Amino acid sequence: MIKICPKCQMRYNVDKNCTDYVHQCNSGKKVLDQEDVVIISKTVEEFNETVETGKLIGDITKQGLGNEIVGTRGDIEGEKVDEKTIRGNNASTTRKRQHYEYIKFK
Repeated sequence: MIKICPKCQMRYNVDKNCTDYVHQCNSGKKVLDQEDVVIISKTVEEFNETVETGKLIGDITKQGLGNEIVGTRGDIEGEKVDEKTIRGNNASTTRKRQHYEYIKFK
């Protein structure tokens, strides 16, 4: 059967009796094909391989906070202090990886 991924809108084939499927998004658009993941250590084990993140900035309990001006006038007026990824997350506290869409059939 031919199905369409709800995330990247690409076609894929599955067996008629398949109940779930993991699709590797490959539409050619980085916004859809990749995802941002919060960095929690310098190495991460994912998909049975060790990935070097290459960075771990400051205290991990403060990750997700954009910068030191959060809640101040500079933050409210939109002063740009931290770079963003193409998905809008902080580049210093996240890394990108391939997106796999888990699809469950009824």
